[in-house]
Amino acid sequence: MHLRCPHCMNAVEIVEDRDWWEVTCPSCGTHISVADDEETRTHMPAEEKLAHFELLERIGMGHFGVVWRARDTVLDRVVALKVSRERTDAKESRWSFLREAKAASQLKHPNIIPIYEIGRAAGRAFIVSEYIEGTDLRRHLKRRGKMKPQQAARIASGIARALHHAHRHGVLHRDVKSGNILLKDDQHPYLADFGLAKRDVGEVAMTRDGEILGTPAYMPPEQAAGRNSEVDARSDIYSLGAVLYEMLTGQLLFQGGEHTLIYQVIYEDPPTPRRASRDVPDDLATICLKCLEKDPADRYQCAGELADELDRFLQGDSIHARKPSIARRAVRWCRRDPARTLAAVATTAAFFLLGVIAWANARWRADDLSIFPPWVEDKVHVVVPTTPERAHLVFVPIDPTTFEERPRYRLGPFDAGTAIELPSGWYLVIAYVDDTLFNEVYRLVPRPGERQPFLSIQTVFRQRASGEYELSPIRLFSQDEVTRSGMAVVTRSTIGRGGRVTVPSFYCDLTEFTYRDIERNGLPPTVYQQTASGRSLELDLPVTRVHWFRALELAERLGKRLPLTAEYESLLQRARQPLRPPPNATSSLRPVTKLEEDAIPVGRQAIFGLRSNADEWLLGPASRTTSHRRRTASAHGTRPVWHHNTSDAPDDAEPEAGRPRPEDAPAIFSAAWLGFRGVRSSRPRLTPRDFVQSDGR
Repeated sequence: MHLRCPHCMNAVEIVEDRDWWEVTCPSCGTHISVADDEETRTHMPAEEKLAHFELLERIGMGHFGVVWRARDTVLDRVVALKVSRERTDAKESRWSFLREAKAASQLKHPNIIPIYEIGRAAGRAFIVSEYIEGTDLRRHLKRRGKMKPQQAARIASGIARALHHAHRHGVLHRDVKSGNILLKDDQHPYLADFGLAKRDVGEVAMTRDGEILGTPAYMPPEQAAGRNSEVDARSDIYSLGAVLYEMLTGQLLFQGGEHTLIYQVIYEDPPTPRRASRDVPDDLATICLKCLEKDPADRYQCAGELADELDRFLQGDSIHARKPSIARRAVRWCRRDPARTLAAVATTAAFFLLGVIAWANARWRADDLSIFPPWVEDKVHVVVPTTPERAHLVFVPIDPTTFEERPRYRLGPFDAGTAIELPSGWYLVIAYVDDTLFNEVYRLVPRPGERQPFLSIQTVFRQRASGEYELSPIRLFSQDEVTRSGMAVVTRSTIGRGGRVTVPSFYCDLTEFTYRDIERNGLPPTVYQQTASGRSLELDLPVTRVHWFRALELAERLGKRLPLTAEYESLLQRARQPLRPPPNATSSLRPVTKLEEDAIPVGRQAIFGLRSNADEWLLGPASRTTSHRRRTASAHGTRPVWHHNTSDAPDDAEPEAGRPRPEDAPAIFSAAWLGFRGVRSSRPRLTPRDFVQSDGR
């Protein structure tokens, strides 16, 4: 069971055998009340008293405990009482909870909530601190929207002073976010919740590299990547920059599920606040972006420096930070992609550039005749329904011979469910709501008066009474829903000699599709369990003997697609190992007998079976990038197949018997050794740069 977070729209899983009266979103830290409205507070606590404190009202939840407004019956004052969630009989549990008190007790600052005392009663540890009459910054922004720039700068300056004080005493907060900043009724800010704080002395072994602590929406890249040994004072400055962005725009810096957020934090540049709100002054936007630099060396080097910069802005003085120059941005781009840098430098010569442009124009003119089939002049009105209905559609023509995408001739965007006039032919259809909710599928737009072709989700249609052709509906999937099932992030790369082909980042299945994957997603595996002897296959084996159309359909039903040949080559290039030849070639290589022997590391994960197990269906033309054309991908009919092993697979395979096919359709093959795996783009491919690019295109 899941609950949708109202702040970042992340789907939060609810474990039914635990107390879910109030749920904390792992992406943005929002506390969601399941039974009551967001404004409702609990006035009847289960326990009315703890030690000498009378519990009055539950006001929030932290990483390790529940926070109550309570009355100290001894000193007759109202305090904030944080009580551990679990009984703290274990020494490790007590230390995890009381670390906050240990970190904050030595800090005396007007913008840090003071700790009064700590104790233990009824098997639970508790921390007593000053009660702040007001609300937290996250709730304030949710109720009133974005802040005025001056107000946001004042709050950020106060928190920066508090962080500077903590850093001088050797304490790193590591969880600075809007939910951990309290605003008094006079808008005076307080920094709270030092539950994830780290002291420079005495806590060296508290965390290890690879562990991710904090709230993903506010994490710096080094913390999101699990490189905890690199986390320092500049990491808190990044998180405060994310809070400043939220105050200025009323929205999170990055949005999406937990895995999507971590990917964006590590690899994508932060957007400028002025893109979301034109009211943000240039100087304040520059300060915010300097805090959000990927490289800690490019940020403010201490929180005091940031506070001074914000004060200069508030006083109307010139700030010290400057927008990155074109040269500086070019240097960063070169560092991120040195292969493309070398290719760009090589094209600076005027004569070579003119030659490339002339050659490219000539090729584009020739391509104009081959993008669509001979009946390109035939146009029909089509309707493509989607789930959800508010999606937009972009149509990218497909070369009918090689099934190669041609983003230069893309059409759209259009609104889903409306009649769209299109030339007949094959299209990649990109249906999207935003960067995280989308699907990329393939559809055939029929010719006028064409009869129903052989049934597959890509080719089926029905003609409405009004004359429009309604194609198969498209279901959209969220990025987190698809990738959390086990997919590796493959970052942007270049392949071929000299980096001639650029492959954008994408997600890739760790293994080929198996019969268990089909069963897990509600499809009957018995349909595909066919062998020469008629015996059923085991569920953990790769799905084979599948038509190319059927492989496309299965991938689409799970929010994925088949890999492009260039994407597959980029994976094999990372292995830095020789590619296997086709099955009919003479080879001294021995077949891989264990899946673990065929693991290609990609980041912190590994992709298995790229050079063994079943051969796999791909999309697009056979390889154009290396001299190993006949050793990488070969075409069965007009569909490329990647050869993995040196088994007795035939050179050609016959079409499956009894399968009807129109006479002008390409041959679609299936064989006992032929399977597939799924990939998914890191975001909807809406511009040519989002597609595979070669130096000749």
